[in-house]
Amino acid sequence: MSNATLLPIPKRFSIFENFGELTIEFKWSRIVGIVVMVFAIIWNSFMVLIISKMPPEIRYFIVLHAAVGVFMVYFALCQLFNKTTITCTNDALHIKSGPLPTFNNKNILRMDITQLYFTEKITRGKNSSQQISYRLHMLDKNNRSIKLINYLPDPESARFIEHKLEKFYKIENKKVAGEYDA
Repeated sequence: MSNATLLPIPKRFSIFENFGELTIEFKWSRIVGIVVMVFAIIWNSFMVLIISKMPPEIRYFIVLHAAVGVFMVYFALCQLFNKTTITCTNDALHIKSGPLPTFNNKNILRMDITQLYFTEKITRGKNSSQQISYRLHMLDKNNRSIKLINYLPDPESARFIEHKLEKFYKIENKKVAGEYDA
């Protein structure tokens, strides 16, 4: 009888295992996408109103604010439509997000992975508000930490991915300094 801990599959996750390959997929947060899109629409409507009332010779002062509005729309669309796919093969770990392009795609050789762990990130805002997210990391063969996934909504999701990858790659789970522990 095994002494292993069973972890339930988190919401929004899909798991596929076959013939020496493990694939974990999860959708990004649609709620965040909707909230940011509403804010982006308000922001961009305000920007159009301001730009239409400004004299043409000083419109370039508002370019940065307009760029923020464009970024918010893109971020919201990513949250609404993207998913992250983690594919483990005997030779490599592939992490890809899409269909909208992002800059967090990774291809890592299996022999470079010595340990997996996750951390908690707390971002504090005004009025004592805070946002908590979780990040999945690996230690490479030189004992350097490499961030694999930047945003996971809860510790269960991060723990699930860590556990599945360690099991697939037969990595003994060891404590890492700075690792989330609750």
